[in-house]
Amino acid sequence: MTISWYGSDERNAAVQDVVDLFSEENPDVTIETQPTTFDGHWDRLSVQSAANNLPCIPAMQSRYQARYEDRGSLLPLDDLIEDGTIDVSGIPEEILESQRAPDGNLYSIPKGIWYEGALLNVPLIEEEGGTPPDPSGTWEDYVDWAIDTQPSISDDRFAISASGGSVPVPGLRNRTGGEPLRRR
Repeated sequence: MTISWYGSDERNAAVQDVVDLFSEENPDVTIETQPTTFDGHWDRLSVQSAANNLPCIPAMQSRYQARYEDRGSLLPLDDLIEDGTIDVSGIPEEILESQRAPDGNLYSIPKGIWYEGALLNVPLIEEEGGTPPDPSGTWEDYVDWAIDTQPSISDDRFAISASGGSVPVPGLRNRTGGEPLRRR
């Protein structure tokens, strides 16, 4: 079995400790580990997926998961959960169900939660002659507002920027190179 994940040296050591404990209790199972950095992990998974050679257990985030679902690279886990091979009894149903893909299958077992955030620079928007978005609007309204507003902001400044470094605001090209906004 091959397991792949990403993290700092400390996180990689902690995950390796868990794998080692499992291996001690299950000496008949051979586990190859592939720890790496965050960016290196996604680069490696892309190459492995293209070669139809993903690890048995790749660490996955929901924001990237659809790429692998759409390629048919991930195994639906529903049958393994139903027959008891994978025990999800300690995971609240609403958390587990939140991972269900649009095709109705479950491709990942959550081990935690995360969220993305965006910073809205109201003083800059007003300084540049813009109007902040309507707080009672929908997400679609917000995206439309951002598409219309960003071109009026100076090239080296941003109405919206992603928090967390390289996390792209959905659709908005930000200073870290995220995808450009698109109307749906």
